[in-house]
Amino acid sequence: MQFHFSNYQFIFLSNWNSIYVLLGFQYSTLSVTNNQFVGNGAALYLYTWYTSQYFTFQNNLVRNSSFTSTVVYVSYVDLTTILFDGNQFIDNYFQNYWNSLIYLNNGPNANLSFTNNSFDTNILPVSTSYPMIQLNLGSQVAASQLIANNSFIRGHGWSTIRLTGQVPCTVQNNFFFNNSVNYELDVESPFSSTLEVDARFNYWGVIDELSVQAKIFDSHINTQYATANYWPFLLSTNISDIGYNATRRPVVINCTITGVTTFSDITLNTSCPIYYIVNSFTVGANTTVTFLP
Repeated sequence: MQFHFSNYQFIFLSNWNSIYVLLGFQYSTLSVTNNQFVGNGAALYLYTWYTSQYFTFQNNLVRNSSFTSTVVYVSYVDLTTILFDGNQFIDNYFQNYWNSLIYLNNGPNANLSFTNNSFDTNILPVSTSYPMIQLNLGSQVAASQLIANNSFIRGHGWSTIRLTGQVPCTVQNNFFFNNSVNYELDVESPFSSTLEVDARFNYWGVIDELSVQAKIFDSHINTQYATANYWPFLLSTNISDIGYNATRRPVVINCTITGVTTFSDITLNTSCPIYYIVNSFTVGANTTVTFLP
């Protein structure tokens, strides 16, 4: 069985749900494409559970709407493919503290592609009990996860992207700026020597390493979680503007320096009588590193 929902307009409605896919429905293909949801009380609440093999949410506009729950919720399904592409979420507001704007719990064999989506001025109230997140990827084991070429602008909430899965995830060529969040990328995937979060080539709205690192929650803050590899990062929204020569500050822990290559003058002022270097510490041409005291 297939379910296709395309080319509809829902404008200034106050109904609870515009689309509601009930528990237990069995679809081989579920697609929601080319729809507009503007100025609604609950513009879109797409809830799927044990449903389809192929899920597509593409080229939809959700704008000027007020929500009381997750907008798109996909969980515990026998999915092989999730395509979430080319959608726009603009000027939306959440009335209470609950879950996420987008919640995808993948499925044990799912290949997720979350690409070319635009998020602009979505206001998600912050709560310590129910942290608000714009894109929340659940803990179900998936085959692969790609988050690329998305823009997240002027958002508000706990974090922009949250990862809790146990498979490698690629987060690249995304733009994060002017967001009022604790973290742009929240990696709460359990630590594993084989788990990698490839977060290179993103623009984080800042252009130095310490500021970028402050926008990411991962093993740098809690060693129970996986590490996001964010270097090199973009220096602007131009995907060719890669900051190979951006300021990169060595990390000093217990007088041990984790080796890096730096192209900017740096002063290390600690109480260490002796510094130990792990791997290599390369200083670029015409660059000075000063050790104090």
